[in-house]
Amino acid sequence: MLLDGGFGTELFQRGFPRGACPETWNVDRPEVVKEIHRSYFEAGSDAVMANSFGGSAIKLASHGQDKRCYELNRAAARIANEVKPRGRFVGGDIGPTGKFLKPQGEFTEAEFEEAFAEQAKGLCDGKVDFLLIETQYDLREALCALRATRKAAAVPVFVSMTYNRVPRGFFTLMGNSVLQCLRSWKRKECPRWAPTAPGQLGYGGPDQGHARNNRSSSDRPGQCREAFAFGRRPGLIFARDGGLSPAHSQDHRERSQHYRRVLRDES
Repeated sequence: MLLDGGFGTELFQRGFPRGACPETWNVDRPEVVKEIHRSYFEAGSDAVMANSFGGSAIKLASHGQDKRCYELNRAAARIANEVKPRGRFVGGDIGPTGKFLKPQGEFTEAEFEEAFAEQAKGLCDGKVDFLLIETQYDLREALCALRATRKAAAVPVFVSMTYNRVPRGFFTLMGNSVLQCLRSWKRKECPRWAPTAPGQLGYGGPDQGHARNNRSSSDRPGQCREAFAFGRRPGLIFARDGGLSPAHSQDHRERSQHYRRVLRDES
């Protein structure tokens, strides 16, 4: 399944001020947000992500917008749905809070779960088709988000982790290994998945678990920077490049069709 790309980059190109809160444009400038979603659908994306990556109350608090969590997330989902063609999908985008759990930080797991649950409710009331908990660098936070969204939502929930390559292998910012994450998801009865990493492509196809060097989107346009395989159907692939515009989506479309052919041949 081909997702969209660099939503933030598209916002900046349309006059969004750096340092401001992207989610506020779901209410203040909905026509701009809608235009970006439409452009990705027209370029061939199977699904777009709602403008809600930093939409948890904890993250919004850094902009003084935490009281608007439900409003902004519901608006994010509704805007994307307004331009969704038949047979396409809208995902609710749930990024990290930007804060740390105790003892490294000041927040409890209950506080994280409360924040993620409110965000998920807004997105689901706005009629997203699925939720994507993404770019997670702390397994504990990712599990908080998973627990909260499963309680608040009746839609499929997917999770991706972000890893850094070190001499001992791939680890998150908080030191979680790929194996540790795999075991945790298995205990939580999560769908089959493949890890993602900055500048790496990992997918659940023929060479699952293999990471390809793919650091620079600008140097190598059209290559999927982030891909992750989840889902209760074997071979479901989400492919997304956070650094590319709708103009490159046709190349992404061709790549996703190639993956589908390979998976079909393997089955």
